[in-house]
Amino acid sequence: MLGCYTDRLSVRPGERFSLYASATHGPCRLEITRIGAADIVVATIDEVADAEQPIPPNVDRDGCGWSQTLELEVGETWVSGYYDIKLVDAQGAEAHQFVCVKP
Repeated sequence: MLGCYTDRLSVRPGERFSLYASATHGPCRLEITRIGAADIVVATIDEVADAEQPIPPNVDRDGCGWSQTLELEVGETWVSGYYDIKLVDAQGAEAHQFVCVKP
């Protein structure tokens, strides 16, 4: 199972957010891309999420409660917009999350 989520959905440049991830077939590569007329990759990190985290029985009601995988800082040069967070495992499977950067 490959999955990820963040603790925040919107941030400003200079702020931090946490990524929580689970991967059966890790380690994974993380890529963050600003989606727009021309997509711009703003960050890549290798060797992320190399362990599977359990999915609790009432995840829909209570959330996953996973351990933090890493904390990311929004770059001062990240312009406002929609950013796709893509996690790719060792077998090529992908999981996506997003964060919106506010001006």
